[in-house]
Amino acid sequence: MVDNILKRRSEEENRRQEGHLPPGQSLTQKFPVLHYGPVPAFNPATWDFRIWEGVSLHTLVEQGFIKPNPETKYVIQHAEFGFTTNLPIEVMMAENFMLATHFNGEPISPDHGYPVRGVVGHIRDKGELFVPYFWKGAKWLRALEFRKDDKPGFWEQAGYHNQADVWKEQRFG
Repeated sequence: MVDNILKRRSEEENRRQEGHLPPGQSLTQKFPVLHYGPVPAFNPATWDFRIWEGVSLHTLVEQGFIKPNPETKYVIQHAEFGFTTNLPIEVMMAENFMLATHFNGEPISPDHGYPVRGVVGHIRDKGELFVPYFWKGAKWLRALEFRKDDKPGFWEQAGYHNQADVWKEQRFG
């Protein structure tokens, strides 16, 4: 066990020196479970997912399912228990934002957001690349709201940073 801890710490330090581990973060080989509130029960007979009038995700737009509304600037992800999170439309329209249903070829677990969760990859802003904390992708996603103006989500209303760049340690606003 001690060997495993020392090996992980050594690997963590190597990753940090290579610039692959953001400040204040720890290396983990697991898929951590982090969320507010309990894991909701899933009943496929009553579950629904709504896309509000406006812009959909890149793939749905590209395939012609939804026609973009040019006035939309932000998308609010609505999830179970009233949880929300906000992102600019250009982030949600990027090919690396997805509505995830699987991880490593298997359906995601309830702890990780089954049946669908938003997952945000890296974001390019004014030529700069940043990666947001995972709270910017909602678990147990139920709806998308397309808006002209920004509306802080659950954690942002509690004082968390609106951009949430892990490399700049933007945890709090």
